[in-house]
Amino acid sequence: TTVSPENNLVKGRISRCGKHWRKRPAVVLLHGWNDRWGYRYRFPWLARRFNRRGINSVMFELPYHFQRRPREGVVRNFISEDMGRTMEAVHQALAEINSVVNWLLEQGCPRVSLMGLSLGAWLGGLAACHNSRIFCAVLITPVSRMDRMIDEVAFCQPIREALIKKPLDLNPLNLAFHKPKLTRGFILMVEAEHDVFVPAATTRELWEAWGSPELWSLPHGHITILSSSSMMKRASKWLGLRMKIPDSAHEGIRPDQALM
Repeated sequence: TTVSPENNLVKGRISRCGKHWRKRPAVVLLHGWNDRWGYRYRFPWLARRFNRRGINSVMFELPYHFQRRPREGVVRNFISEDMGRTMEAVHQALAEINSVVNWLLEQGCPRVSLMGLSLGAWLGGLAACHNSRIFCAVLITPVSRMDRMIDEVAFCQPIREALIKKPLDLNPLNLAFHKPKLTRGFILMVEAEHDVFVPAATTRELWEAWGSPELWSLPHGHITILSSSSMMKRASKWLGLRMKIPDSAHEGIRPDQALM
């Protein structure tokens, strides 16, 4: 819990596959930083696509976003110059991701995966490194080098100034600092070749550090790739196929063999 009542109330939506939804796999959708449009329109569209594939979906508002943004107080954003509060928001988001994953499994869903975009991909990557119950992860333009983001992006100026006064080791915030619990056949990374917020080179660094999982490189910028319906359709299909792979696939069967 935090000092903000609004932030402590988690709002979201579950799209179930009929009355027998508990027998179906599920995917947790994680939105980007302040991506209200994507959460309101793109995620329901994705949820319908997953439902048609027999997959439940859950989406929820990340801390300090949308309806959870505090009405009062100095800190009203997930990313702020208050590094202590920012780290608290990260821990809160990871706790909520794990709670949703664990709840879906307890309901009977045979497997649960993550699909994250930008900030949501970073959080999904962190969760996949520490929760062995996550089955598969799709990371679209993940903020893999948080230290570079803070150092280079304009809206992170307040954070840079705060770090001058109180230095902080940012390496633990980088995805390459951690190792995923998943085998590489169950990780998909998507990079945008013209991304100025999340340089493609940082995704390549993560790709190498994580053992070269599947990587798509597309001629987009950071915003346009998140608006690409063709990419979203392709990524949801990729995830849908793997969600139907027997659990034995995690015990040595390669995904390409299991899909033949």
